[in-house]
Amino acid sequence: MTMPYRILQYQLSNYREQLERIKKQKEKDLREQGHAVNYFNLHFGAEDRLCPIYTICFYHGTEKWTGPRSLKDMMDFGGEAEVWRSCFQDYHMILFCAGEQTDLSVFHTELKLLLEVLCLRQNKEEMDKLWIREEFSHVRWETAETIAVMTDSTELLEKLEQQIKDHEGGEYNMCLAMEELRRDWRAQGELYGIAQGKAEEIVAMGLEFGLSKSDILNRLQNKLLVSERKAEEYLGMFGSP
Repeated sequence: MTMPYRILQYQLSNYREQLERIKKQKEKDLREQGHAVNYFNLHFGAEDRLCPIYTICFYHGTEKWTGPRSLKDMMDFGGEAEVWRSCFQDYHMILFCAGEQTDLSVFHTELKLLLEVLCLRQNKEEMDKLWIREEFSHVRWETAETIAVMTDSTELLEKLEQQIKDHEGGEYNMCLAMEELRRDWRAQGELYGIAQGKAEEIVAMGLEFGLSKSDILNRLQNKLLVSERKAEEYLGMFGSP
């Protein structure tokens, strides 16, 4: 991973653009004032200033960050590592790892809600507690969408998008969206259970009447309106002795 180097490149590129803008502005001013334009009066002067750039690398992966956190971490200092390391002019990037945050009380915007979700996304029990909290019942669309995208939940995103029809840039209810998802999952589970029961019955009758594997698969596909692959899955589940 080369993130410290890449961020340094981004910043240097921006500083270069700022220097070029300062130079062009000086040239413009000099020409308007009727003064000569040369290298000496275009260079970066003692009174000139650049706008500082603060680049933050926001890491929201589930695995711990193991990449370099500074330019020094990317260097091979050879045999006399400590000697050369101490002389190296390092560049530290600002790395913010969502999973490493322990005190979220310092955040006072909806960023706090996002970070809470990212910190707990692998803990189903704690996540369920989040979705019943009042704060999640009225969040801005940007926050709701970011949470859905960063947790890789396309179903949640679809539920939130359905709420757009009833809103005009207002707030979104993630608690309601999650409750609707749970109902969908329960309904899907019930339908799957019913389908499994029917499949088991079809396979059992086929075996009882001595039907061939091909005939049983055809009956499963025709009766349950499933693909050949799904029919083979059901036969494997209920046709084994």
